[in-house]
Order: sequence, then C-alpha cells, then structure tokens
Amino acid sequence: MKIQKSSTSVPSVKAGKRATIKKALVTVTEKQCSRCKVIKLASEFYRKASDSTGLGSHCTECRKASERAFRATPEGKAKNYLKQKFWRENNPEKAKAIAQKASKKYYEKNKELVLQRNNDRRNREKLNLFRKLKTAQPNQELILKARLS
Repeated sequence: MKIQKSSTSVPSVKAGKRATIKKALVTVTEKQCSRCKVIKLASEFYRKASDSTGLGSHCTECRKASERAFRATPEGKAKNYLKQKFWRENNPEKAKAIAQKASKKYYEKNKELVLQRNNDRRNREKLNLFRKLKTAQPNQELILKARLS
C-alpha cells in the first residue's frame, strides 16, 4: 500500500483547555483487496468514509461478485423484489412505460410464437363451445350457436 501523509491541526477541547491534535490525512494511491489479495489502484475501490484510507476493503470486482451472489440467494431475491415493488408503487407512470416497452420488444422478437398462442387460445375456446353444444339443452343451443358465428 502506497501512502502519502500530510498533517493538519484540528482544534479540540480537553479538560477545559484548548489543545490541538494533529490528524494525519491519508492519501492512498494503491491498496490490496482483502478478498482477492491483488494490489490495485485506489480508483478500483469504492469509497468508505469510516475507513482510515477512505476506501472500502474489497475492490469493485470482488464487491460486485459478492452482491451478485447475494442476489441469487432467496433472501437477496426477496429484498430485490421488495425494492422493485416499492419503486413501482412510487413511480407508476414510469413503471407502466417500461412494461409496455418490454412487452413491445418481446412481441417484435417472438411475433410468430405470440400469434400462434393467440390462435391456439381462440381454437381452444371454440372447441370448448362445441363440447358444450353437444351436451346443451335446447334453449342453450341457440345462445352457443350465436357465440360461434
């Protein structure tokens, strides 16, 4: 870890007397990731104000990998679902626009499949009506025939 130090005076009150404490400002140019053990540039770490170096202990690659692994667990999926639900409830217009865009994109990509499903659904409904027609009573026959035509 390469560190450049500079010091500043920070006033503090100690037992009624004013004293100055020298606080070292640390500037890190390189740091070792605690997970992959590779020395990387400071720009490859997320910032963390509570750490003495001002950087997190894991590099961005390792952190993203651990977040992906967490989101794959049932707990992570549930948390992600709740975040998405909260966003959709607070942004209904944007959510609707995104859903419509995704639906249109799916239709364009799978047009033949969608049309086939629609035809199958219509044919299934007609088949069910024919079955009902066979077992229908005389007054129901007229209603069912009207629906078929």
